[in-house]
Amino acid sequence: MQLIYRGQSYYVSLPAVDPVKTDKKLMYLGKPCTLMRFIVAAQRTLNEELHYRGVRYSG
Repeated sequence: MQLIYRGQSYYVSLPAVDPVKTDKKLMYLGKPCTLMRFIVAAQRTLNEELHYRGVRYSG
């Protein structure tokens, strides 16, 4: 995803979110629902070049 903040453009890769149904049933506002878990895979690399207000720093 291409983002622009204060004139600087950035490319951000968003992690995939995989919903997994569980066997837990619950009631929400009087209606039956199935509880779901969300698994998010971390994709951050340590060798990124980071900038804050024009100053470079490491993550």
